[in-house]
Amino acid sequence: MRFTQLAALSLLSLAACYDPATDDSVMDVPSGTFMLYDAYGDSADSGGDGADPNADLLVLDIAGLQFEVQPADGTTPTSGALSLQDEELWIDDCYTNVDHATTRSYTLDVDQVVISGYTVASPVLSAKCGGRPLMWSAETEGAPESGLVLVFDELPQD
Repeated sequence: MRFTQLAALSLLSLAACYDPATDDSVMDVPSGTFMLYDAYGDSADSGGDGADPNADLLVLDIAGLQFEVQPADGTTPTSGALSLQDEELWIDDCYTNVDHATTRSYTLDVDQVVISGYTVASPVLSAKCGGRPLMWSAETEGAPESGLVLVFDELPQD
C-alpha cells in the first residue's frame, strides 16, 4: 500500500511541474555574418545561376532589426529593416517528447533579395532551433516546409 501511495505522489508531483503554457521556450534568429550553406525545396534546382554558394554574405543585426546582403562581386549591398512577424507566424521547432521551442520570424523590408544567384521574393527570416538562419518567400504556400528555403551558416572566423 505504501509503495502505491509513493508512486501516486511521485506522478502527481511530476504532473504539477509540467505546464504547457509556460514550458515553451522562445528562441531568436542569431545576429552575425552568415554565408549560404545550401538551398532546399521545389525550386532550388532551377533557382540558382551556378554562382559560388558561399560568396555572398548575409549580415544580421537582430537587436537593431537590420539586415544587409553583401554581394561578393562588390556591387551595391541590399540592406534594410527587419520587422518582427505576428507571434502566430513564428516557427515551432526543436520538438522533444513533451515540449518544443518557438523561433521568432521576421520579414525583410524589400520586395526581393538575391543571394548567390537565388532570388527570394517577399523574404521571411527565421532560424532552425534558434541557430542556423533560414530564408524563404512569404509568397510560398506552406513555407518554410515547402518551396525554396535558403539555409545559412555562420561565417568562419579566421
